[in-house]
Amino acid sequence: MVCRQRWRIPVRGRSKSCEGEKLTTAEQVERGQIRCQTYKTYISAAGGYLVSFLVVLTFLLNVGSTAFSSWWLAEWIKAGGGNTTLVNELNETVLSNNINDNPDFPMYQLVYSVMIAVILGTSLLRGLVFTKVTLRASNKLHNQLFTKIINSPIRFFETTPTGRIQNLFSRDIDEGIGKIELEEVNPHLRGGRVENHLGKEQTVHPTKIRTSISPSSAVKLNMTSALANYATEAVDTRLPITLESILQNMWLVLFAVMFICLVFPWFIIPMLLLFILYYFISKIFSVAIRDLKRLETITRSPIFSWVGTTVQGLSTIHAFGKEGDFIAKFNQMFDENTTCVYLYSIAMRWLAIRVDTLAAFLVIALHGQVSPALAGLALAYSAHISGMLQYTIRLLSETEARFISVERINAYLQ
Repeated sequence: MVCRQRWRIPVRGRSKSCEGEKLTTAEQVERGQIRCQTYKTYISAAGGYLVSFLVVLTFLLNVGSTAFSSWWLAEWIKAGGGNTTLVNELNETVLSNNINDNPDFPMYQLVYSVMIAVILGTSLLRGLVFTKVTLRASNKLHNQLFTKIINSPIRFFETTPTGRIQNLFSRDIDEGIGKIELEEVNPHLRGGRVENHLGKEQTVHPTKIRTSISPSSAVKLNMTSALANYATEAVDTRLPITLESILQNMWLVLFAVMFICLVFPWFIIPMLLLFILYYFISKIFSVAIRDLKRLETITRSPIFSWVGTTVQGLSTIHAFGKEGDFIAKFNQMFDENTTCVYLYSIAMRWLAIRVDTLAAFLVIALHGQVSPALAGLALAYSAHISGMLQYTIRLLSETEARFISVERINAYLQ
């Protein structure tokens, strides 16, 4: 006769070392400048140093061809009639100033037409290459990140708040890399061949995910699939746009400085002074902008976690009448995040006011230093170059701030 017995399994008490410990870990915040490893990660995802050099080369060709066409047009106008003589009504021989009378007119016209075609071609090539390279970096970084998270142990999901991962896959992806290609990463979402908890391969369909894989994998897949929905709406926006602007403006500034210094050699002195002032202002500014951007990304994660927790426990919150407490807590976290966003915007304005002021001083310093015939050209070029300089300095600081998203992604990859 078989009788049932009730077994008592002793439960060990929690060790003293575990008492008072938090289950979730605090999010790490980097300090100082963006490390070179962060830039290397993005360059490697884009295809390597050779591909990155080709991208920079396309920008050089485009800006260089534009600068050459402007110089050629100036030479064409300067040549005028090409010392062609005409006889006027008084039977006097005079020089013609009409460019149509220049014997080299077909040559000038042909070269300028070719340069216009080269500008159009290099613009299309630059856009195509830059788009392909940045999209490649986006897909590769996301694929690595998604694979890293979905293969993480269950302990990672127990110690990492969902809002932190939502923040990583939404705003950081949008700001740092861009669009996500889920179908290239996760076979569970498209009916691929995967191993179940018995070690056998089988076809998995989206509606059979929970029953065909192990419980731990189901938990991870459920969480990462939900998180990825935030990322599918993201597109390549902030970092690629900033990178495109900084590459374009750096070459524009270089060619403009070269052209001005060739025409007005004495312009090198104020340009050097301007570069030194911009450098010191940028050094002071970059410290604040990096930390503000990091604080903005860190304070965003608790908002995602709080909203997700609130939605899951709505019935309990209503039952105990705690709606006001949850709203107050949300307002507090939202105010902390918006404060960082506001300070980041104010810091950008701080830099813009100071570099614009320096540009205005440079224009005033040129007053009376050149002949009236060259004054208009000198002032126009000096105002243009100073405006490009201050915008380039702002772009350099903003690009460094945008790379904080890549820095956070790289931290999870490692």
